Amino acid sequence: MQRRSLVLGLAFAWSAGVAHAEGPRADLISLAPGEAVSLGLDEARFFVAARGPATSLSALEQEASRQVEAGEHGPSSGANSASVMADRTVAPDLVVFDFFEAPEQGLTLLIVRNGLDRPLRYSAMLKFGDQSTPTNVCDAGPNHVVYESWPYRIGRIEISALRLLPPHPGRRPVCLMGDV
Repeated sequence: MQRRSLVLGLAFAWSAGVAHAEGPRADLISLAPGEAVSLGLDEARFFVAARGPATSLSALEQEASRQVEAGEHGPSSGANSASVMADRTVAPDLVVFDFFEAPEQGLTLLIVRNGLDRPLRYSAMLKFGDQSTPTNVCDAGPNHVVYESWPYRIGRIEISALRLLPPHPGRRPVCLMGDV
């Protein structure tokens, strides 16, 4: 089965930004289903602002998940990504990764909320016990949510190579494979 993703656009509820506090560097983030991490950006370096449990899917995200698995949006690769409305919010200056299983849909999900003012690109590696494989992921546009899904269980996901891209107003997100 093909992995699919949606890029979700939303209006963010703006609140106070993240204080520029020191935290652990975010060079490699490893998440098991049910875990989440919030990243801040201090000058040119990402740092872990908080870790905790992943949130559950909202009704809108459950419907989007159903649409993806029904093939209503097609596979995501290159510039092929689907945009739908979203109901997630994130504070400015934060990037949040929520990783969890959705057994009712038979999926493993990664929701990326980018509260930064520039597009975010990253790489991801799927872990299955002692086996691992790179996967394609979509850029997270500024002030957007990306909804990634895989139609099988995943033990862990490793997120790396986080970097901000130059602003490209109106450009659709790009979905790329591996460490790019």
